[in-house]
Amino acid sequence: EEVVPPKEERADIERRQEARDNPVKEPENYKQAVEEYKSTELGGSENAKNKKDTLVNEAQTEEGKAFVDNQVAQLERNEDGTITVYRSGTLQDGHNPATTDKKTAELIANERKKQGLSSDIVEVNVNPSDISVVVPGIESEVFIKIDSTNKDRIDNSTKKEQKTSEQLTTERRGVK
Repeated sequence: EEVVPPKEERADIERRQEARDNPVKEPENYKQAVEEYKSTELGGSENAKNKKDTLVNEAQTEEGKAFVDNQVAQLERNEDGTITVYRSGTLQDGHNPATTDKKTAELIANERKKQGLSSDIVEVNVNPSDISVVVPGIESEVFIKIDSTNKDRIDNSTKKEQKTSEQLTTERRGVK
């Protein structure tokens, strides 16, 4: 006897398959911005911020947006239509790099810990429209755009207590 998945799950599988069957080519400028971004180190140097901003700008062009939308359509969804992402460190206003892969988040957290950066992993369910950038590659990296329109909803769907900036500053100083 054939096991038929529930309707929502079937729709999710069909949506993802359709997006895979009709891929949107990664625009050349977007691809270049991704490579530049990937060459930066963890943490927020000015260089890394500039390359991240360039990538965000490319994702907002017509071609970039079409590519991102197609990539997001291929991501696995929860029953409520949200996508689970993981981030090492806190979520703040702006574009927050995160991953859809928990193991990747754990690897990043370990790297951050070695550098004395916050290594807590937050798990968040976001709407597909919250994803502003998809970084192609094995890291399953996405950027989550947070602003006044979605901040409360995202804060409320965060699975781990986020630390205040005071707690983070204390942690960085190594003061207990």
